[in-house]
Amino acid sequence: IYSLILSVKQKLRKAIQRNFLPPQSSVLQGMILGDRNVIDQNLKDKLSITGTSHIIAVSGTHVVILSAIAMALLMSIGLWRGQAFYFSVIIICFYIVLVGLPASGVRAGIMGIIYLVGQKLGRQGASSRVVLLAGALMLFKNPLLLIYDIGFQLSFLAVLGLIYFDPILRFFVKYCSKKIFNLKIKEKYDNLISFFTVTISAQILTLPIIVFNFGRISFISPLVNILLAPIVYYLMILGFLCTVAGAILPWLGWILSLPCHFLLQYFIWVIDLFSKQWTSVQIQNVHWLWVLSSYAPIIFLVKYFNKKLRTVF
Repeated sequence: IYSLILSVKQKLRKAIQRNFLPPQSSVLQGMILGDRNVIDQNLKDKLSITGTSHIIAVSGTHVVILSAIAMALLMSIGLWRGQAFYFSVIIICFYIVLVGLPASGVRAGIMGIIYLVGQKLGRQGASSRVVLLAGALMLFKNPLLLIYDIGFQLSFLAVLGLIYFDPILRFFVKYCSKKIFNLKIKEKYDNLISFFTVTISAQILTLPIIVFNFGRISFISPLVNILLAPIVYYLMILGFLCTVAGAILPWLGWILSLPCHFLLQYFIWVIDLFSKQWTSVQIQNVHWLWVLSSYAPIIFLVKYFNKKLRTVF
């Protein structure tokens, strides 16, 4: 079975290489197939300096997009939602194995399947409980992930940042804009605010681990992530479609690759523009006690402001 999966991955890899040249092909291979080894060191350094390495990593966004595409295609060919559910679960499992079972991918896959099961059973799911269950299942298989797997740590901390920190940050953006600038932000601009708050929330929760393991703080990272956030979603959708289509019908893959070229060119241009040495600082010999002390005020702030927000609403 694994041999079959690898042969499928090779066909998808060839479809990307047929329609794209480096560095575009390497970015898309990393983003869609989890092939981080094809990204040259120069580009990896630029991604590290700009704080955008996580965009290349397989995450929950990949699983959400893939399951949405799978459900839409399966239902369009006449399957019922219940039948499409089983096939979508199989496709998600197949994809997570295909990209090499990274910690972030396994976490996203487990969470995606739990959400799909919840929808099928008609049960609502609390995000925090789904994250806890996904983490417990992974640690039951291998408890050492908690200590030695940086990808596992960053993946779960980023999601916890979105669950607990993002609502607080979004409230303060709206509150400050109203009190300080006398501006009431309309609901239609909520997505625009989310581009900012989601990026900052994930980075606040992951920053101590990044500094401890990589010894680098990027000053420009929030700005770069905000500039790239609007296109990443569409790049992944088009990337999935043109890669799969290119492996089956090369001419269709070429047509779908055309808009991808523009998005990838913009992605690389932004990375090149902001990947200057002055945009980040190197920190050496960070002690693990610093990491623990960094999370103490974050936990306190989250608990304090969550209580405040409950009293407001």
